[in-house]
Amino acid sequence: MDNTAVKLKHGPARNTTYLLAQTTNIIRNSWIDPALKQHGLTSLQYTVLSVIKRYSGLSSAELSRHFFVTPQTMGPILTQLEKRGLIVREPNTENRRLLAISLTDEGGRHLETCNHVIADIEQEIFGELDDDTLQHFRETLQRIYRRAQDNHRPR
Repeated sequence: MDNTAVKLKHGPARNTTYLLAQTTNIIRNSWIDPALKQHGLTSLQYTVLSVIKRYSGLSSAELSRHFFVTPQTMGPILTQLEKRGLIVREPNTENRRLLAISLTDEGGRHLETCNHVIADIEQEIFGELDDDTLQHFRETLQRIYRRAQDNHRPR
């Protein structure tokens, strides 16, 4: 083995982060993005709508923290979604200086349609896995996500 190679726990052929990143890229670029494009959304816009549905009433700053980006980065995404009538920003009832973000009825319908699209993609990709294997896979991904999130390094 080349002495300059990074020594990985399972050797270079099993670089887990590379495999995870490549899998994410191919699923997003070859499956999710083209499918969502037919519904006028990017994968990021879809994810933003999903988070807004789950945590309705977040401010732009709070939403930005969910994505590890600045409010200045999140702003144009929210403006696009608002112009399309998918979200609304209204004064927060507890702090009128903040704007609470929520889905409009149209945004909820659009998200529901796209949720079905994503479910079909998941069935196509993960359909060969039995329920126990898929559940274990999801739990493992959640543990990895939580650990990465808890140990997030500032840029």
